[in-house]
Amino acid sequence: MKQFFFSTFTALALFVTCAVCAGALAPNASAQGVKYDYVSATGEGETRELAILTALKSALMQKGGVNIAALVRMQSELNESSVVNQENGKTTEKAKIVSKDSFKKQLVAACSGRIDGYEEISVTKTEQNTILAVLRVKFIQSANSKLSKLAVLPYRLVKTPGAYRLDGTHLHPSAIAERFTHRQVTGFVQSKRFTVLDRHYIAERMNEKAYQNRPSVAASDLVKYGKELGADFVVAGTIEEFKGRAITAGYTTTYSGTTIVAFQVINVGTGEIIWADTVRLNLDKDVLGTTLETRFDSAITQVGERVSGLTIESIYPIKVAGPPSFDGELQLLRGGKEVKVGQRYLVMNIGSDIVDEDTGEKVKLETKIAEIQIVRVHPKISFAKVLRGNGAQIKRNDVCRPIKTGAE
Repeated sequence: MKQFFFSTFTALALFVTCAVCAGALAPNASAQGVKYDYVSATGEGETRELAILTALKSALMQKGGVNIAALVRMQSELNESSVVNQENGKTTEKAKIVSKDSFKKQLVAACSGRIDGYEEISVTKTEQNTILAVLRVKFIQSANSKLSKLAVLPYRLVKTPGAYRLDGTHLHPSAIAERFTHRQVTGFVQSKRFTVLDRHYIAERMNEKAYQNRPSVAASDLVKYGKELGADFVVAGTIEEFKGRAITAGYTTTYSGTTIVAFQVINVGTGEIIWADTVRLNLDKDVLGTTLETRFDSAITQVGERVSGLTIESIYPIKVAGPPSFDGELQLLRGGKEVKVGQRYLVMNIGSDIVDEDTGEKVKLETKIAEIQIVRVHPKISFAKVLRGNGAQIKRNDVCRPIKTGAE
């Protein structure tokens, strides 16, 4: 006999979330004329609730860019709180403490206002004595549905001995990769320029461990991953080195070590590598912190911010408003926090695509015109001076590329 129950805390938390998300967002959205999408999905489980939860999770994954972490936690709680008793080799269900309507509200709430509800097309028992659920899920179209979908793949790892060490202690590579990925995703989400595909969604669709241990991945393979995930852009990288040690002499402590992360940005639609770079940080010179651990945390933060910033600028490059003014200053069509005084850029004229005959990869032909430096920043625009190159050739809509860190 199988019986399961939600803990009082979980049920209360989900009910409160339900009141905020399902009870408030959906009706208000309807009143404002929000449109809906419908997705059919199938799920299988040992109980009716697990089958429905699995089907709903599948529907969310079909939409892409949806956070399914809450559903994953619910699924884990259902499995852990299940009490299974065997009678004559068969498993049967007892009455459930959570009602059908209450369970549905909890699922809707766990979807953070992304769905208005779902219809059970069928819930049947299979020959294997499991439950098969077919749902028709009603999605609320997001205001951000027109944003490009971005997939941040798990960082790949190297097998070089000693590549991941802290004061002689071997660091777990997967944990490092997770921290880098999380910090990078945070930067993309805060930019509000993308729908960032959920971490659990990506893990469900690809063999993460096998991918992380591949020594190299061709751009064509990254395009395939992107298409399978339903992404417009893919960010993929390798943590080549993450090590350091503290050296104490008397009352003075110095730090030695490096963080090296290589990454590239792929346009899934065109197959083009729109940016590739390597970020290098020296633990002694480039990061701050009173201990080796805080310096590593700072390194992770800096690398994450650098990678997310370079990715955003490669996909949505800063554009030139027009030729330099009479005093030689150049006006750029971006300002605010994304641009800082002192930053340097290369002004590029964008040409046509060229194809690498050896790899078949597409690369956009860009012609360097000048190097510029930001001198003033306003909320919507910024101003730069030409450091070198021919400013007279700069024209409207030329793009500004950040100078690659590997070349600095």
